[in-house]
Amino acid sequence: MKLYDLEVNPYTYKNFKTEQLKNFQSMLKSNIRNFKDIDNPTLEDMELEYRAEELLPLIEHEIKVRSKDGRDQK
Repeated sequence: MKLYDLEVNPYTYKNFKTEQLKNFQSMLKSNIRNFKDIDNPTLEDMELEYRAEELLPLIEHEIKVRSKDGRDQK
């Protein structure tokens, strides 16, 4: 999934800086809200929504882990 022109997925999200993850988190939340407003979603819309809903909790967990162990300063 492209976020801010970067490819982010369940295998690469840990490679990004904490600040980037926070930006991705914000964008994903916004995208998910926008998907809910689509009346007749296409298959592509549904796939993007699924990817966003899959990626968001992973990113939120990584942010939380980093804040607890002090890596959030990176």
